[in-house]
Amino acid sequence: MSNVLLWKAYRASGAVQEFHIVHPNNAAGDQVKVADTHADKVFGVSGRGDVASGGQVEVAHIGIADVRFGAAVVHGDLLKSSAAAGKHGRAIPATAADDRIIGVAMSNGADGDIGQVLLGFGQVK
Repeated sequence: MSNVLLWKAYRASGAVQEFHIVHPNNAAGDQVKVADTHADKVFGVSGRGDVASGGQVEVAHIGIADVRFGAAVVHGDLLKSSAAAGKHGRAIPATAADDRIIGVAMSNGADGDIGQVLLGFGQVK
């Protein structure tokens, strides 16, 4: 169960699927897009409901958020965004140096499952 303490609304730069990791789209100002590399400056997870480009997307910044997994995840794993084609913005375990993390897994799950992440941003060193 999610327990988000801080939501903020942004404009979607491209389609944003529900429960996906997002990052600011600096070129467009106050917009977000789905994270698609391990190095994106991730800062939240999109809320319920898919959003078309230009639409309003609610982003969870603080708390425990629902997130879609892109691989097998174990409770306690540090999570990052998947860079795999077709899985951009899905949470997967962070294992490499310089991975930008979105937080800590609060549930186990498999690829495609919706699990929970305790949001806490950082970088693996």
